[in-house]
Amino acid sequence: LIFWYMFTECPSGFYGHDCKESCSTHCIVSGTCDRVTGQCIGGCKAGWKESKCDTSTDISLFIKKWNKQF
Repeated sequence: LIFWYMFTECPSGFYGHDCKESCSTHCIVSGTCDRVTGQCIGGCKAGWKESKCDTSTDISLFIKKWNKQF
């Protein structure tokens, strides 16, 4: 099983163990990422950051998300 995983590429739009993770829609090319790490190929759309483009640079979105936790 480990041998199969090491040499089998996930289908486009997915990555990770058993290809269960979806690439971010915030990648420059939406849903396109490295099929192992999930890192967006070509970077993030405006307003998003980090390698997987899963962190907003818009402080108002951060505040809304934080407020929902409490």
